[in-house]
Amino acid sequence: MRTKINPNKLLDKKKIYSNIFKPKKITICLLTYIPNNIGYYKERLNILKITLDSLLTNTNKNLYDLIVLNNSNYAKSTSLLKNYYNQKKIDLLVNANENLGVINGMNLLFNIAPGEIICSIQDDVFFEKNWLEESMKIIKNFPKVGYVSTIPCRSNQNKKNLNLCKKNFKNLKNKKIIWQKDWDKLYAQSVGINEKEFIKKNKLQFKTGYEIKNTIALPVSSHVVTIIKKRVLNKILPFPNVIRNLGGSNKTADSLINVFDNKLVKLGFANLTTNGCYSIHIGNTIDGTIKNKVRNLEKDKNKDNFFDDEKFSVKEKFLIYFFKLPVIRNLLKYFNSMSEYILLLKTKYDAKK
Repeated sequence: MRTKINPNKLLDKKKIYSNIFKPKKITICLLTYIPNNIGYYKERLNILKITLDSLLTNTNKNLYDLIVLNNSNYAKSTSLLKNYYNQKKIDLLVNANENLGVINGMNLLFNIAPGEIICSIQDDVFFEKNWLEESMKIIKNFPKVGYVSTIPCRSNQNKKNLNLCKKNFKNLKNKKIIWQKDWDKLYAQSVGINEKEFIKKNKLQFKTGYEIKNTIALPVSSHVVTIIKKRVLNKILPFPNVIRNLGGSNKTADSLINVFDNKLVKLGFANLTTNGCYSIHIGNTIDGTIKNKVRNLEKDKNKDNFFDDEKFSVKEKFLIYFFKLPVIRNLLKYFNSMSEYILLLKTKYDAKK
């Protein structure tokens, strides 16, 4: 039996919506599955933390909302994610009691994501600075674009996608691409394969990228990290319900590469990648490259934490920051040396008198 009026009814009547979630333009969707911390998964909890910390440190939080689907009920990963959620670093946390699988999990995330731009990320990625901004330049400026990736990978050269790029971007400026050796090295490390054999097996099938408004894109794609307009994504949703843990191979009709990547191409939307490696696929172990990245990330986090420290007033923070600037420090050194020189001259002058 209802005894009182629901207060939300009064708020709606008065058109007061301050208590309602207002989504940002971009929604980032993270699917994670860590069932334990042994064998293959021994370092995966730390890798998930690196993924979240690099995302949060190197991405402007004003640009996006973060939705996370915890695809396992492992206590430690659930506790870690709950901690980020309680700190308001995750906007929506969905916990599944059973593993939904990659495709079913992405289906759920994509359908509840409210943004105009949907970004899908895996739980084993290190994000570099400006990864989102560089991706958005391509989304904004290129016509008939499917998704944009941030990891240049030569093994993801799809002939149909290459041909579609030529068709969709025939009026754009062709830009000669200098393929970086580090791109191959980083990818080979992440999947545990021999770099030289990887390059030999996957010869580049293109020499140019496409340029518009000083933004260059490569005609390759990788769904480790993807950014796509919601209206384009809706054309291929929903994905079929699949009883499978991972995405599957391209030989399987309902694999992720076929229901996502290839379906976009079939509909005339070309998949592209940034001209630069703005994200690093980590894999299941933390190598030296990632350890160095994490150390630098900690330094950046400490800088940010200093300005959040409540021990100092705004004025004190400004003065500390101001006098730490290299140009100010050099000026102070100069004035100090000049004062010493003037004092020395004065001493000599007094001695002559």
